[in-house]
Amino acid sequence: MPNIRRVYDLFFSTILTICKIMLALQIIITSYIVFGRYVLNNTPPWGEPAILMLMVWFSFLSSALAFKDNTHIRMSVIDLVLPHRGLKIFKRMYYLLTLAFALFMVKAGYELIQLTSNSMIPGLKISSAWLYSSVMVTGVCILVALFGKARKAV
Repeated sequence: MPNIRRVYDLFFSTILTICKIMLALQIIITSYIVFGRYVLNNTPPWGEPAILMLMVWFSFLSSALAFKDNTHIRMSVIDLVLPHRGLKIFKRMYYLLTLAFALFMVKAGYELIQLTSNSMIPGLKISSAWLYSSVMVTGVCILVALFGKARKAV
């Protein structure tokens, strides 16, 4: 079982590294656009669509990281109000709803990819499916995180 834990940690470590790279690229590209617009009087047509693509991917992937680490926004007052038995039931419902939502993200993301595969992102000249694939990939990441949380609970 230690191998599964290592793969799990490597998976999310890789996601974190990808998020860091995307954030750095957003800053670099934004700086380049501002420099081009105000100094060179020439804005690259690919800049803003690239930032949008990076921002969408960063937002979705980082939400999976927040779920994995329990760093997302939550109401902890429920933990204080509910009795222990009620809290256990509430947590099970939470995990079941999260499972349903992650499966929905995978399914809906796949459908979005199919719908947008023939349209292009102006400026980048790539398929819009690349933008919407972030939904499906994040759904898979949340499923992996849910699997990791279930393994810890057992």
